[in-house]
This record gives sequence, C-alpha cells and structure tokens, in this order.
Amino acid sequence: MLSSRVLRSLSLLKPRVSSVNTFVERREIKTWLKNTLVEMKDRDRDFDLIPHKQRHRREWIDWNYDCEIFAFNARLGEKLPLDKLKGVFIDQSYVDEESRKNKELGLEGVGVEFESNRKLAEKGERIMKQFIASYLRFFLPRVPEEGILSILENLCSDKNLSHISGYIGCTELIMSPLVNPTDVMLSTAVKSLLGLLEETSGSQQCQKFIIDIILPYLNDKDLLEIWNPISPEIKVQQILQNDGLPQFEARLLRETGRNTIFSCYTVGLYVNKNLLGYGPGESIEIAKEMAAYDTLRRFFNLTPSQVLFKFGPPAHNLDYTSKLNQTNPPLKDWKLSDFNENIFDHNSKQQNQHQKPDTKIAASM
Repeated sequence: MLSSRVLRSLSLLKPRVSSVNTFVERREIKTWLKNTLVEMKDRDRDFDLIPHKQRHRREWIDWNYDCEIFAFNARLGEKLPLDKLKGVFIDQSYVDEESRKNKELGLEGVGVEFESNRKLAEKGERIMKQFIASYLRFFLPRVPEEGILSILENLCSDKNLSHISGYIGCTELIMSPLVNPTDVMLSTAVKSLLGLLEETSGSQQCQKFIIDIILPYLNDKDLLEIWNPISPEIKVQQILQNDGLPQFEARLLRETGRNTIFSCYTVGLYVNKNLLGYGPGESIEIAKEMAAYDTLRRFFNLTPSQVLFKFGPPAHNLDYTSKLNQTNPPLKDWKLSDFNENIFDHNSKQQNQHQKPDTKIAASM
C-alpha cells in the first residue's frame, strides 16, 4: 500500500482552477514518477517492502574480522592472544560445515584445520558454576542448598548467558553456518571465553570477569521467585517442626471488595500469637500461599533490603574459597535456631503494623 505522503502528493497533480477560469499547473512530482506510482498501485505492491536475503556480517565487503576481534579484546579490558581469542567463537557447526565443503571438493586434509570451542566451553562451564556457587553461599548463607542450586542453574542457563553474550558483542563474531546464532551458540561462546581467561590470565582474572559481567544479572531480581519452591506452606511447617514449634495459624488481616472481581484479602501466618509473614491475594487460599512465600523470604533473608550482593572491585578481594566445598544446609534440616536468632525477633516489628486479626474469619479458614 502507498503511504499517505505519496497519496497526498498525487492529489496535488490535479490542475487548480483560478477565479478567472485559467489553469495553473503545480509541479509537485515528475510525470514519470506519477506513472510509476500508479503502476505500483495497480500491482498492489510496494518495492520498498521486497524481502532481502539475510547475510552474515562477514559477507559484506567492509567487514574486517581481525579488527573486530581486536576491538572485542579491548572492550573487555583483557590482553588475550588474538589467535586464541578467535578460537573462542568457532562453533562446532561451523567446523562440521567446513569439513563437509572440503569433502565435496575433494580437499580433505588440505588447508587449515579448525578446532571448535567445545573443550574451552566445558572447562569454562565447570569454573563458572564452581565459583558462582561459592559466591552465592558467601552472600546467602541462610538460603538452603536447593535454593542455591536453583539460582545457579537459572543464572547459567543458555537463555541468560545468550543475553550476556549479546551485550558484550559476541553475536556477529561467532563463526557458524547460521546468520543469527542460537542461544546455545551464544552461551557456549561465553563459557569458552571463561576457559580461555583461565588458561591465559589465571583463575583470579577469570573470577573477576564473572563478578563484573555475569553475576550483576542477579541484581534487583527476586531470588525466591527464581527458586520458586513448591508447596511453601508445607516447607514453612517443616521448618517450624525442626525448631520444635507448633503448627502455624492463618488469620485474615484485612479484606476489600468481597464478592466482586476486585476482591483482595491479606492473610498473616501466626505462631504463638507472633506474626511470621503476610501476603495478599484475590482469594483467601491464594493469600495464604503468598503469606507462606513471604515467611520463607524472611526466614532465608531474601527480602530486597537483606540481599546485599557486591560487584566490581569491592567483591574482587573477598575470600570465597571457604564456601567452595562447604554447602549450605538442606531444606529438610534447616533451622532458624542454627543462626542464633529467635524465630520471632525479626518479625516482631511487622506485627505492630497490622490491626488485630479477625479471629472469627480466621476460624473459618
């Protein structure tokens, strides 16, 4: 379809009749252009919308791969060997494609043999997971080991690492048969880059790269939502049993919009008349589940004011080796008393902020 600007210009081709019945020509567009636009309209197509075949950046004449590798090295602030840095971006699919082409041409064993980044990626993945696990245990000592592993797997997933890979400029450097590399290719490039850093600059420099580039992805994230423990009410009750406390009691703190589509209930969980946590929901059952999540968030110090990660230079010189082989307690053995804290101390202030629970409605729950 033609744009509104072109249609307006066509309408201006009509001659204008003046008050003295004389014709005044308006020269807006050339006659040949007018005929071309009319023909385009008749064909019901727009030549500007013809799809073009996607081409990789390396297929353009102004592409200089060596300069791009040098610039990438400079952006990271590293001094990696450029020949080895090129190997970081050679995907296994590219090696297989080149081998197939040489075989079709009868040139097997002739020319340069490419080596993929698979080995570097395996080494980098092992280093990355070991260090991130020790980092999380260092800053989240009260989170059970199941939560640490869930956050670790989420951070090291192909989806997140592909985003990080795109942000540091790996997308156009990856050598693969595809124009747009997949998430697996992008994440493999990051892992292989970590493996090369460990080989050339040492483990200390590799850990700094993880702290500066990968771990900030956790900033301002709800870690309990990433973990997403199933059946939070059962887990709260299990922790209470481990501390020798009775079963919690759910009480309705406030409500609004009952029997409407805008209903909202706020339920609190109590033990011995002490508030553990509270949460809202469109129904009492949902609010009770949200209150259980809030209780777990307070038990594990996962509230926004309690998650205090450090990034950059302040985190470079901290000792994480003590947490490398020392795991956090599992959820089935987790006790709040192990952290020298009374279960009601950190929630006593929250209780004063709420009105007295409606025992009559709570009894019906």
